[in-house]
Amino acid sequence: MEYNISITNLRKELYKVNESILDTGMIVNVSSKKGEIIMMSRDEYNSLVETLYLSSNEKVKQSIIEGMKLNHDDCVNEEDIDW
Repeated sequence: MEYNISITNLRKELYKVNESILDTGMIVNVSSKKGEIIMMSRDEYNSLVETLYLSSNEKVKQSIIEGMKLNHDDCVNEEDIDW
């Protein structure tokens, strides 16, 4: 979910917007005269960076694609893995 707010209104509602971002994972688009910025939680940011990293590694990317094609019954149960 994305939410748009002006920099002026963000100043007035910073605490509320911050709590909404942290509670819901909402992405906030903040507009000003100079342009726009995006606000998101650290967890959302880290997830995005990790996804980009994994997508940039061709071997990992192909492994994920192949794994998505597997039938659920052909997968190993987590309980059967010796961590």
